[in-house]
Amino acid sequence: MILLLMGHRGAGKSHVLKELQALGFPAAFFDLDQEIEKRKGSIAEIFENLGESQFRQIEQEILNDVVGNLKNENAVIALGAGFEGVTPKDAVKIWIRRESDVSGRIFLNRPSLEKDLSPLNEWEKRFHSREEKFKAEHDDVLTLPEGRWLVRKVLLEFFKTWMP
Repeated sequence: MILLLMGHRGAGKSHVLKELQALGFPAAFFDLDQEIEKRKGSIAEIFENLGESQFRQIEQEILNDVVGNLKNENAVIALGAGFEGVTPKDAVKIWIRRESDVSGRIFLNRPSLEKDLSPLNEWEKRFHSREEKFKAEHDDVLTLPEGRWLVRKVLLEFFKTWMP
């Protein structure tokens, strides 16, 4: 089974991967943004030098490669917040949410996708279209608590229904 984690920037997709791995969840783990950076370099530089369209093409190619190299094993893959590509048809899409998604989170340590926008304006520009996409495509929703100490407990309960 392939579980795809989707959600806004900073919702906790990468954190969920790390926690599931630490808990011994029986799967291979991939963070698509990290895979892109390992293979192609900085996401910010790809956006700046090649543009978003080319980045999305690279993103799709790397997802296809990761999935294509799975050997009948369970996998959990964190997609980038703006992933627009085609996902494996039998994959389960889990929308990782936080209550603070609506009010916005600003990350100064994340690559800017549009240099002429402030982090808040960039978030505002992309939030609604991404929110609609997540609503339309998810198979299940996991709303993470804001306190880090609660996350592990929530993950144990939620994911045992997907891969006991």
